[in-house]
Amino acid sequence: MSNGEWIDDLMERDADSFEERLADEENRREAEEDQGDTGMNYYAARQVDPKADRPDAGKWRYTSMRDGSIWPVGACAEGCVGHDTAEQAYEHQRQWLLSQLRVGEAARSVSRYAPGKCCCCDAVATHEAYIAGEPVGYTFRVCDEHNNRESLEPLIDVGESMSSY
Repeated sequence: MSNGEWIDDLMERDADSFEERLADEENRREAEEDQGDTGMNYYAARQVDPKADRPDAGKWRYTSMRDGSIWPVGACAEGCVGHDTAEQAYEHQRQWLLSQLRVGEAARSVSRYAPGKCCCCDAVATHEAYIAGEPVGYTFRVCDEHNNRESLEPLIDVGESMSSY
């Protein structure tokens, strides 16, 4: 086989391989679309179907939805009977998060090698307050003055959100 023939053969095989990989990728994407939006959690207050045969029918709960399945999370997962409004469900979740807030002595010390600034002012952060059991998004770098619940409470807001964890 000459160099020219060898190159033509290689290019033809690579083209066939590329076409196969492209078809495989298209099939994978179609399968994902058929399965729904995999890999993402969508958090929101959702109303339980009013016609459902259960005690919380028509009530609102703070929930997570993934791949079409919905379940209560946080405050509404722990013996909650539901709420009359979405706003009440959001506030219930917010109060639950605040109850899990670790500040003061419970806050983690920030390394002197990566201190950063306080989330409430421009002072050097000395601690990292956090919400126990929650993802990294619920951490707050704070200075000594703001290492308390009262300073951080206004920063904790609950609403619709999504994540991939």
